[in-house]
Amino acid sequence: MYSDIAAEGTTGKNYLRGYQVSNRGGIVKFTTILPGWYQGRTVHTHVKIRTTGTDGNAYEFTSQLYFTEQFKAAYLAQAPYAAKGTPDTTNDTDMHYADIGDQMLLTPKRTRDGYEAAFAIALDLSDTAVGADDSFQMPGGPGGTPPTGTPPTASPSA
Repeated sequence: MYSDIAAEGTTGKNYLRGYQVSNRGGIVKFTTILPGWYQGRTVHTHVKIRTTGTDGNAYEFTSQLYFTEQFKAAYLAQAPYAAKGTPDTTNDTDMHYADIGDQMLLTPKRTRDGYEAAFAIALDLSDTAVGADDSFQMPGGPGGTPPTGTPPTASPSA
């Protein structure tokens, strides 16, 4: 379930949402859990980058990061994920993955404490019309808004 969504009964709960300001190199690091799945969507995690375009206007990039079928099958077969059963949607049958999902694929590597994945995102900040505010509520989950006073961020690494 998504946090802070009335229809999901989670209003006021703000779990699994992270906001960070990138370092000078545009890098951020998040520690989280592997996502579960819900009907009609492949396993994914959301990413939103807020920064300033070269013209001084706000720029936002919102997308989703995906996992390979092999990786998902391995961790979803373990507790507590296994209790939900097998996902009903694969990457190939997901409505959003078909657009650019193969370009947004994470390749997690096993570490001592879990898994780690890096992902670089490059943005053309000269076109703020493309990066116009897209914080409206979309089906599939909201991005939320950052805490007050949070400065814009640059390209993150997931």
